Amino acid sequence: MTGFDLTDYRQCLTKWSNSMKTMLRECEELGPEKCLKVKYEDLVLHPRSEMQKILNYLGLSWTEEVMHHEQYINKPGGVSLSK
Repeated sequence: MTGFDLTDYRQCLTKWSNSMKTMLRECEELGPEKCLKVKYEDLVLHPRSEMQKILNYLGLSWTEEVMHHEQYINKPGGVSLSK
């Protein structure tokens, strides 16, 4: 998502809300076979069970490294982040 004026909080919240409504509508149109809804608060409060659910949905095996992803940022074979 782009186009946010970080000095205008009302605009940021409005754009964020509209973006989330669009994503939710599109996810519901696709259905559960193509789109898995993940609530941020569930991911924060129950990271292990939520990540297990996400990996299972994607057909990927569980690995404990998922719980320590920050250790793999910008490392060989790890996750590359943009500046």
